[in-house]
Amino acid sequence: MKAALIGEKTSGSLTPKLHEQEAKAQGFAYRYDRIDPSKTHPELHSVSDCLEWAEANGFAGVNITYPFKNDAVAYVDELSPIAEKLASVNTVVFCEGRRIGHNTDYGGFSKALDEALQNQRKTTCVLFGAGGAASAVGLALLDAGAQKLTVIDPQQDRAQELSDRLSALRPGCTIAPSRLCTDDILVKANGVVNATPLGMGADQRKAFDPANLTLGTWVADIVYFPLETPLLQASMVCGLPVVSGRGMALNQAAEAFQLITGRQANVARMSAHLSELLDEKTPHSETEHV
Repeated sequence: MKAALIGEKTSGSLTPKLHEQEAKAQGFAYRYDRIDPSKTHPELHSVSDCLEWAEANGFAGVNITYPFKNDAVAYVDELSPIAEKLASVNTVVFCEGRRIGHNTDYGGFSKALDEALQNQRKTTCVLFGAGGAASAVGLALLDAGAQKLTVIDPQQDRAQELSDRLSALRPGCTIAPSRLCTDDILVKANGVVNATPLGMGADQRKAFDPANLTLGTWVADIVYFPLETPLLQASMVCGLPVVSGRGMALNQAAEAFQLITGRQANVARMSAHLSELLDEKTPHSETEHV
């Protein structure tokens, strides 16, 4: 059985090893490759080309990451309910000549949030980023109890588009786009999530300064390498509760594994494998994506 990760700058992703180690533990042959149009497969010029190539070469399915999660929606035959709502696909299963698009980011972040912050308030949240992963995180925040959500992205049109989509999905909630982050937005928040690549690998940038948050506000980051990103490190110095990207990475990978292979992952074992891989990993100068 073969699978792959489609995206750019994926050389540091732990997803291939995580999938392969779980398959090995279950005793079946499984190879997980990388399909990067900018590096490994320069003959492929779009996510459409990548999907056609993978399907023609007998892959059981693929994961999709930056910058193709939204574009992939147009090249599948069927969408899972959550992928259709978010207009974002990060897993495609090839089944009897059809492409089925799924989104495991939503479930991955929802579970991570529930596991880490069961007793924390989530009524007013701020989301940094408006890409494919951010859309899943935004809906998960609303379903976790957020009544007010501010979506911040330097590209105002992207922030507006995601805000409009989330507002349509959860009309009882107040969702506002913003190109800039102000102290007033941060000081009113119960929780703030970074759903951008900032802080990944050797990147020392932070989406915002956690010193501007009210004491008790929680901070989450979907970046999982390093586990303690510059943002989370600064948040801990401020005495704020933090949630690393580990839980989301683990849970979405376990769900994707089951979709592609048809076999349920042993999450505890996969978690141990992830810890081993993170211990082995060293900072990488290139921005990396899961």
